[in-house]
Amino acid sequence: MNEYNYHRNGRYLHCFYLESKQPNQPLIIDIHGGGFGFGEAADDIGLMNRLGKETGYNVASLDYRLSPKYKIPSAIDDCVDLVKCLLEDKRLAFDHTRLYLLGHSAGANLAIQVALQIKVQALVIDYPWLDLNKTKRKRYPMSIPSIGLTWFDKRYCPDPELRKTYLASPLYLSEKQAKVLPPTFILTSGQDSLQIDGEKFFDLLKRAGVPVKHKRYPLARHGFIEVVSDGRNQVGFLTSKKTAQEQNKEYEKAIADIAEFLQNPIKKLD
Repeated sequence: MNEYNYHRNGRYLHCFYLESKQPNQPLIIDIHGGGFGFGEAADDIGLMNRLGKETGYNVASLDYRLSPKYKIPSAIDDCVDLVKCLLEDKRLAFDHTRLYLLGHSAGANLAIQVALQIKVQALVIDYPWLDLNKTKRKRYPMSIPSIGLTWFDKRYCPDPELRKTYLASPLYLSEKQAKVLPPTFILTSGQDSLQIDGEKFFDLLKRAGVPVKHKRYPLARHGFIEVVSDGRNQVGFLTSKKTAQEQNKEYEKAIADIAEFLQNPIKKLD
């Protein structure tokens, strides 16, 4: 695992990079979640290692500036510029024709923003948060409450009018705008109030003619992929032994599905 630092547009940018053992393999670019205000690239190192093992691909995990100190579009700009830096870095021998984006929760929102600006060959978004204008959704016992979503979105995007645009909320993309997106795999958690965002985005991409697949993991909580891969799926006050086992099983299914999709994104879509 290597760390790379870049300087672009007056900013220092940072990412982790896991190099494939085979030359000229695709690159998976991972964007962490955390409500735009928490988390870091290092949180997804366990996931990077697992995806690298399952696919044989290169994997990069990006850092970006966090709210509330940095508002929209700072995180978007950082992710876009970091991808450009990776593409320009001649030390990295990945296949530039097979660039895959993977984003989690708020990171899924950012992954879409990158895909709107940089040509990539596939997009994977799990438990995506795609509508910052709407904080009231069906409540599940362990999902993010409306008050939490409101707190996060106001820190990241204080302007309520901007939250009604695709820059903050990709669900506001027009079908014409969405057409540029690559083949997309959407994963949603069955115990997550944000699952509606993924479902609506699936419908939007279908209408736009984008090859897209959606799969729901019924027992999964919000964040289950990152939580399990980072070793945070522990038995405790809010997690029984049974629930922990369920999250592990859903994680294993999701990893297998993501790896299979990335082997050939077009053929693996419905």
